[in-house]
Amino acid sequence: MKVIKILLSFTALFILIFIVFIVYFTLTDYKPAEKIEIFDSKVPDTLSIYSIYSVISWNIGYCGLNAQMDFFYDGGKKVYPEYSVVLNNLKNIIKQLKDFTENNDFILLQEVDINSRRSYFINQVSEIQQALNKKMEIMFALNYKVNFVPVPVSKPMGKVESGISILTKYKPLKAYRISLPSDYPWPKKLFMLDRCCLIAYIPVNNNRYFVMINTHNSAYDDGSLRMLQNQKLKNLVLEEYSKGNYVLIGGDWNQIPSDFKPQYLDEIYDSTYYSMSIPDTFPDKEWKVCYDNKIPSNRSTAISYVKGKTPVTTIDFFIVSPNIEVINIENINLNFKFSDHNPVKLMFRLL
Repeated sequence: MKVIKILLSFTALFILIFIVFIVYFTLTDYKPAEKIEIFDSKVPDTLSIYSIYSVISWNIGYCGLNAQMDFFYDGGKKVYPEYSVVLNNLKNIIKQLKDFTENNDFILLQEVDINSRRSYFINQVSEIQQALNKKMEIMFALNYKVNFVPVPVSKPMGKVESGISILTKYKPLKAYRISLPSDYPWPKKLFMLDRCCLIAYIPVNNNRYFVMINTHNSAYDDGSLRMLQNQKLKNLVLEEYSKGNYVLIGGDWNQIPSDFKPQYLDEIYDSTYYSMSIPDTFPDKEWKVCYDNKIPSNRSTAISYVKGKTPVTTIDFFIVSPNIEVINIENINLNFKFSDHNPVKLMFRLL
Protein backbone atom coordinates (compact mmCIF):
# COMPACT_ATOMS: atom_id res chain seq x y z
CA MET A 1 0.00 0.00 0.00
CA LYS A 2 2.85 2.33 0.87
CA VAL A 3 4.50 1.63 -2.50
CA ILE A 4 1.27 2.48 -4.32
CA LYS A 5 1.00 5.78 -2.42
CA ILE A 6 4.59 6.63 -3.38
CA LEU A 7 3.91 5.81 -7.02
CA LEU A 8 0.73 7.88 -6.99
CA SER A 9 2.63 10.78 -5.40
CA PHE A 10 5.32 10.64 -8.09
CA THR A 11 2.65 10.44 -10.79
CA ALA A 12 0.81 13.44 -9.37
CA LEU A 13 4.08 15.38 -9.12
CA PHE A 14 4.96 14.54 -12.71
CA ILE A 15 1.51 15.65 -13.92
CA LEU A 16 1.79 18.90 -11.93
CA ILE A 17 5.24 19.65 -13.38
CA PHE A 18 3.97 18.92 -16.88
CA ILE A 19 0.98 21.23 -16.41
CA VAL A 20 3.20 24.04 -15.08
CA PHE A 21 5.59 23.46 -17.99
CA ILE A 22 2.84 23.73 -20.60
CA VAL A 23 1.17 26.73 -18.92
CA TYR A 24 4.50 28.58 -18.77
CA PHE A 25 5.24 28.03 -22.46
CA THR A 26 1.69 28.92 -23.44
CA LEU A 27 1.96 32.23 -21.58
CA THR A 28 5.43 33.01 -22.95
CA ASP A 29 4.76 31.84 -26.53
CA TYR A 30 6.20 34.22 -29.12
CA LYS A 31 3.27 35.82 -30.93
CA PRO A 32 4.58 38.45 -33.33
CA ALA A 33 2.29 40.96 -35.00
CA GLU A 34 1.22 40.39 -38.59
CA LYS A 35 3.53 43.20 -39.77
CA ILE A 36 6.52 44.63 -37.89
CA GLU A 37 8.68 47.48 -39.13
CA ILE A 38 12.34 46.39 -39.09
CA PHE A 39 14.05 49.30 -40.83
CA ASP A 40 13.29 52.91 -41.76
CA SER A 41 15.45 55.46 -43.55
CA LYS A 42 14.85 59.07 -44.46
CA VAL A 43 17.71 58.96 -46.98
CA PRO A 44 17.40 55.66 -48.90
CA ASP A 45 19.57 54.79 -51.86
CA THR A 46 18.22 54.50 -55.40
CA LEU A 47 18.62 51.68 -57.92
CA SER A 48 18.83 52.26 -61.67
CA ILE A 49 16.88 50.56 -64.42
CA TYR A 50 19.03 48.58 -66.88
CA SER A 51 21.90 48.30 -64.37
CA ILE A 52 22.98 44.75 -63.52
CA TYR A 53 22.64 43.63 -59.90
CA SER A 54 23.34 40.36 -58.13
CA VAL A 55 21.90 38.66 -55.06
CA ILE A 56 23.03 35.65 -53.02
CA SER A 57 20.69 33.47 -50.98
CA TRP A 58 22.22 31.15 -48.39
CA ASN A 59 20.83 29.15 -45.49
CA ILE A 60 23.84 29.09 -43.15
CA GLY A 61 22.32 26.43 -40.87
CA TYR A 62 22.99 28.48 -37.68
CA CYS A 63 26.69 27.61 -38.17
CA GLY A 64 25.95 24.17 -36.78
CA LEU A 65 25.32 21.95 -39.79
CA ASN A 66 28.71 21.43 -41.42
CA ALA A 67 29.51 18.43 -43.62
CA GLN A 68 30.27 16.14 -40.66
CA MET A 69 26.99 16.90 -38.90
CA ASP A 70 23.75 14.94 -38.95
CA PHE A 71 20.56 16.09 -37.22
CA PHE A 72 18.13 14.13 -35.05
CA TYR A 73 14.98 15.79 -36.46
CA ASP A 74 15.83 14.50 -39.93
CA GLY A 75 16.70 10.97 -38.80
CA GLY A 76 20.26 11.56 -37.61
CA LYS A 77 21.61 11.20 -34.08
CA LYS A 78 23.22 14.54 -33.20
CA VAL A 79 21.51 17.61 -31.73
CA TYR A 80 24.23 20.25 -32.02
CA PRO A 81 28.02 20.11 -32.50
CA GLU A 82 30.86 21.09 -30.19
CA TYR A 83 31.63 24.74 -29.48
CA SER A 84 34.85 24.65 -31.52
CA VAL A 85 32.93 23.36 -34.55
CA VAL A 86 30.37 26.18 -34.37
CA LEU A 87 33.18 28.75 -34.10
CA ASN A 88 34.99 27.26 -37.08
CA ASN A 89 31.81 27.21 -39.16
CA LEU A 90 31.06 30.83 -38.23
CA LYS A 91 34.60 31.94 -39.08
CA ASN A 92 34.48 30.33 -42.50
CA ILE A 93 30.93 31.46 -43.28
CA ILE A 94 31.92 35.03 -42.43
CA LYS A 95 34.98 34.69 -44.66
CA GLN A 96 32.72 33.56 -47.49
CA LEU A 97 30.31 36.43 -46.85
CA LYS A 98 33.20 38.89 -47.04
CA ASP A 99 34.04 37.50 -50.47
CA PHE A 100 30.40 37.77 -51.51
CA THR A 101 30.22 41.45 -50.52
CA GLU A 102 33.01 42.29 -52.97
CA ASN A 103 31.01 41.31 -56.06
CA ASN A 104 27.36 41.19 -55.00
CA ASP A 105 24.78 43.79 -54.07
CA PHE A 106 22.42 41.81 -51.84
CA ILE A 107 22.61 38.74 -49.59
CA LEU A 108 19.64 36.84 -48.15
CA LEU A 109 20.44 34.61 -45.18
CA GLN A 110 18.31 32.02 -43.41
CA GLU A 111 18.82 30.26 -40.04
CA VAL A 112 20.88 32.98 -38.41
CA ASP A 113 21.05 32.54 -34.63
CA ILE A 114 21.28 35.43 -32.19
CA ASN A 115 20.78 33.71 -28.80
CA SER A 116 20.53 29.91 -29.05
CA ARG A 117 21.86 26.99 -27.04
CA ARG A 118 22.62 25.06 -30.23
CA SER A 119 25.10 27.76 -31.33
CA TYR A 120 26.39 28.54 -27.83
CA PHE A 121 24.47 31.84 -27.59
CA ILE A 122 26.69 33.57 -30.16
CA ASN A 123 24.97 36.56 -31.76
CA GLN A 124 25.74 35.70 -35.36
CA VAL A 125 24.11 38.87 -36.71
CA SER A 126 26.47 40.99 -34.62
CA GLU A 127 29.47 38.88 -35.62
CA ILE A 128 28.61 39.22 -39.31
CA GLN A 129 27.88 42.93 -38.97
CA GLN A 130 31.19 43.58 -37.23
CA ALA A 131 33.16 41.52 -39.75
CA LEU A 132 31.64 43.28 -42.77
CA ASN A 133 32.53 46.65 -41.24
CA LYS A 134 29.44 48.52 -42.49
CA LYS A 135 29.93 47.41 -46.10
CA MET A 136 26.30 46.33 -46.06
CA GLU A 137 23.14 47.33 -44.23
CA ILE A 138 21.90 44.36 -42.18
CA MET A 139 18.25 43.69 -41.30
CA PHE A 140 17.05 40.79 -39.18
CA ALA A 141 13.64 39.25 -38.42
CA LEU A 142 12.93 36.53 -35.85
CA ASN A 143 11.18 33.38 -37.00
CA TYR A 144 12.10 31.04 -34.12
CA LYS A 145 11.88 32.17 -30.50
CA VAL A 146 11.39 29.50 -27.85
CA ASN A 147 12.76 29.62 -24.31
CA PHE A 148 13.29 25.87 -24.19
CA VAL A 149 12.85 23.21 -26.88
CA PRO A 150 12.46 19.97 -24.85
CA VAL A 151 13.49 17.47 -27.55
CA PRO A 152 15.24 15.17 -27.69
CA VAL A 153 14.72 14.28 -24.04
CA SER A 154 18.27 12.93 -23.67
CA LYS A 155 19.84 16.20 -24.91
CA PRO A 156 17.25 18.96 -25.36
CA MET A 157 17.89 21.72 -27.89
CA GLY A 158 17.08 24.29 -25.21
CA LYS A 159 16.70 27.99 -25.92
CA VAL A 160 16.44 29.09 -29.56
CA GLU A 161 16.37 32.61 -31.00
CA SER A 162 16.91 32.60 -34.73
CA GLY A 163 15.74 34.25 -37.91
CA ILE A 164 16.40 35.54 -41.40
CA SER A 165 18.45 38.49 -42.64
CA ILE A 166 18.79 40.81 -45.60
CA LEU A 167 22.19 42.34 -46.27
CA THR A 168 22.26 45.14 -48.82
CA LYS A 169 24.72 47.68 -50.20
CA TYR A 170 21.75 49.92 -51.01
CA LYS A 171 19.89 51.41 -48.06
CA PRO A 172 16.14 50.64 -48.26
CA LEU A 173 13.36 53.08 -47.55
CA LYS A 174 11.55 50.51 -45.38
CA ALA A 175 11.79 46.88 -44.33
CA TYR A 176 9.15 44.74 -42.62
CA ARG A 177 8.72 41.37 -41.02
CA ILE A 178 5.56 39.79 -42.46
CA SER A 179 4.14 36.76 -40.64
CA LEU A 180 3.45 33.60 -42.64
CA PRO A 181 0.97 30.87 -41.58
CA SER A 182 2.54 28.65 -38.90
CA ASP A 183 -0.48 26.95 -37.39
CA TYR A 184 0.88 23.76 -35.88
CA PRO A 185 -1.52 21.99 -33.48
CA TRP A 186 -1.26 22.90 -29.79
CA PRO A 187 0.95 22.23 -27.84
CA LYS A 188 3.43 21.42 -30.64
CA LYS A 189 3.19 24.98 -31.93
CA LEU A 190 4.67 26.26 -28.65
CA PHE A 191 8.04 24.79 -29.65
CA MET A 192 7.99 25.30 -33.42
CA LEU A 193 9.01 28.14 -35.70
CA ASP A 194 6.86 31.21 -36.34
CA ARG A 195 7.57 31.52 -40.04
CA CYS A 196 7.87 34.88 -41.75
CA CYS A 197 9.29 36.70 -44.71
CA LEU A 198 11.49 39.80 -44.57
CA ILE A 199 10.62 42.42 -47.18
CA ALA A 200 12.68 45.49 -48.13
CA TYR A 201 11.65 48.41 -50.34
CA ILE A 202 14.43 50.18 -52.29
CA PRO A 203 13.54 53.14 -54.54
CA VAL A 204 14.24 52.91 -58.29
CA ASN A 205 15.02 55.92 -60.49
CA ASN A 206 11.65 55.66 -62.28
CA ASN A 207 9.52 56.33 -59.17
CA ARG A 208 8.92 52.64 -58.50
CA TYR A 209 10.35 50.27 -55.90
CA PHE A 210 12.52 47.21 -55.98
CA VAL A 211 10.75 44.87 -53.54
CA MET A 212 13.13 42.21 -52.25
CA ILE A 213 11.73 39.35 -50.14
CA ASN A 214 13.64 36.77 -48.10
CA THR A 215 11.59 33.69 -47.19
CA HIS A 216 12.17 30.48 -45.27
CA ASN A 217 9.13 28.24 -45.60
CA SER A 218 8.15 25.38 -43.31
CA ALA A 219 9.99 22.08 -43.29
CA TYR A 220 8.35 19.87 -40.68
CA ASP A 221 4.74 19.64 -41.83
CA ASP A 222 2.75 17.55 -44.28
CA GLY A 223 2.96 20.27 -46.93
CA SER A 224 -0.28 22.01 -45.99
CA LEU A 225 1.51 24.87 -44.20
CA ARG A 226 3.76 25.40 -47.19
CA MET A 227 0.68 25.74 -49.39
CA LEU A 228 -0.77 28.38 -47.06
CA GLN A 229 2.53 30.21 -46.94
CA ASN A 230 2.77 30.14 -50.73
CA GLN A 231 -0.71 31.63 -50.99
CA LYS A 232 0.22 34.43 -48.58
CA LEU A 233 3.37 35.16 -50.59
CA LYS A 234 1.42 35.04 -53.84
CA ASN A 235 -1.07 37.63 -52.66
CA LEU A 236 1.74 39.83 -51.35
CA VAL A 237 3.88 39.84 -54.50
CA LEU A 238 1.00 40.21 -56.94
CA GLU A 239 -0.19 43.26 -55.02
CA GLU A 240 3.29 44.81 -55.20
CA TYR A 241 3.63 44.02 -58.89
CA SER A 242 0.21 45.54 -59.61
CA LYS A 243 1.65 48.84 -58.32
CA GLY A 244 4.36 48.68 -60.99
CA ASN A 245 7.08 47.57 -58.59
CA TYR A 246 9.89 45.10 -59.31
CA VAL A 247 9.58 42.00 -57.12
CA LEU A 248 12.19 39.38 -56.26
CA ILE A 249 11.64 36.52 -53.79
CA GLY A 250 14.52 34.31 -52.69
CA GLY A 251 15.31 31.91 -49.92
CA ASP A 252 14.91 28.38 -48.64
CA TRP A 253 11.51 27.24 -49.91
CA ASN A 254 11.72 23.68 -48.54
CA GLN A 255 10.12 22.78 -51.88
CA ILE A 256 11.52 21.98 -55.30
CA PRO A 257 10.65 23.83 -58.51
CA SER A 258 7.86 22.22 -60.50
CA ASP A 259 8.94 19.37 -62.82
CA PHE A 260 12.45 19.62 -61.38
CA LYS A 261 14.91 17.40 -63.23
CA PRO A 262 18.31 17.27 -61.50
CA GLN A 263 21.46 16.97 -63.56
CA TYR A 264 23.84 16.41 -60.67
CA LEU A 265 27.09 14.59 -61.37
CA ASP A 266 28.08 11.79 -58.97
CA GLU A 267 25.29 12.66 -56.52
CA ILE A 268 22.14 10.90 -55.28
CA TYR A 269 18.91 12.84 -55.70
CA ASP A 270 16.84 13.29 -52.54
CA SER A 271 13.22 12.46 -53.41
CA THR A 272 11.91 13.71 -50.03
CA TYR A 273 10.50 16.87 -51.61
CA TYR A 274 9.18 15.15 -54.73
CA SER A 275 5.53 15.69 -53.77
CA MET A 276 6.10 19.30 -52.67
CA SER A 277 6.91 21.71 -55.46
CA ILE A 278 6.45 25.32 -56.56
CA PRO A 279 4.37 25.49 -59.78
CA ASP A 280 6.02 26.96 -62.87
CA THR A 281 3.19 29.49 -62.94
CA PHE A 282 3.77 30.68 -59.36
CA PRO A 283 2.63 33.27 -58.53
CA ASP A 284 1.45 33.90 -62.10
CA LYS A 285 2.28 32.48 -65.51
CA GLU A 286 4.54 35.38 -66.60
CA TRP A 287 6.77 35.19 -63.52
CA LYS A 288 10.09 33.33 -63.66
CA VAL A 289 11.17 30.54 -61.28
CA CYS A 290 14.98 30.70 -61.38
CA TYR A 291 17.07 27.72 -60.27
CA ASP A 292 20.21 25.73 -61.06
CA ASN A 293 19.67 22.00 -61.58
CA LYS A 294 23.35 21.13 -62.11
CA ILE A 295 24.63 21.78 -58.58
CA PRO A 296 22.52 20.88 -55.51
CA SER A 297 21.61 23.57 -53.00
CA ASN A 298 20.75 21.28 -50.08
CA ARG A 299 21.80 17.94 -48.63
CA SER A 300 20.05 15.52 -46.30
CA THR A 301 21.09 15.76 -42.66
CA ALA A 302 19.98 12.22 -41.86
CA ILE A 303 23.67 11.39 -42.26
CA SER A 304 26.87 13.41 -42.60
CA TYR A 305 27.79 14.51 -46.12
CA VAL A 306 29.59 12.06 -48.36
CA LYS A 307 29.51 12.88 -52.07
CA GLY A 308 27.61 10.22 -53.95
CA LYS A 309 26.14 8.75 -50.77
CA THR A 310 24.24 11.54 -49.04
CA PRO A 311 21.00 12.51 -50.87
CA VAL A 312 20.95 16.06 -52.26
CA THR A 313 18.36 18.34 -53.86
CA THR A 314 17.54 21.96 -54.80
CA ILE A 315 15.15 23.84 -52.53
CA ASP A 316 16.88 27.25 -52.61
CA PHE A 317 15.97 29.47 -55.57
CA PHE A 318 14.51 32.78 -56.74
CA ILE A 319 11.23 33.91 -58.27
CA VAL A 320 11.11 37.25 -60.11
CA SER A 321 8.39 39.43 -61.60
CA PRO A 322 8.03 39.85 -65.39
CA ASN A 323 9.70 43.30 -65.34
CA ILE A 324 13.00 41.78 -64.14
CA GLU A 325 15.41 40.28 -66.68
CA VAL A 326 17.29 37.21 -65.47
CA ILE A 327 20.91 37.23 -66.65
CA ASN A 328 22.29 34.20 -64.81
CA ILE A 329 21.44 31.78 -62.01
CA GLU A 330 23.94 29.43 -60.37
CA ASN A 331 24.43 27.41 -57.22
CA ILE A 332 27.88 27.95 -55.72
CA ASN A 333 29.38 24.59 -54.88
CA LEU A 334 30.91 24.76 -51.40
CA ASN A 335 30.42 21.01 -50.95
CA PHE A 336 28.31 21.69 -47.85
CA LYS A 337 31.53 22.19 -45.91
CA PHE A 338 30.17 24.68 -43.36
CA SER A 339 26.40 24.47 -43.88
CA ASP A 340 23.88 21.93 -45.16
CA HIS A 341 23.04 24.40 -47.95
CA ASN A 342 25.05 25.78 -50.86
CA PRO A 343 24.61 29.47 -51.75
CA VAL A 344 22.56 30.47 -54.80
CA LYS A 345 23.46 33.49 -56.93
CA LEU A 346 21.16 35.41 -59.28
CA MET A 347 22.22 38.18 -61.66
CA PHE A 348 19.41 40.39 -62.93
CA ARG A 349 18.40 43.71 -64.43
CA LEU A 350 15.40 45.96 -63.78
CA LEU A 351 13.65 46.67 -67.10
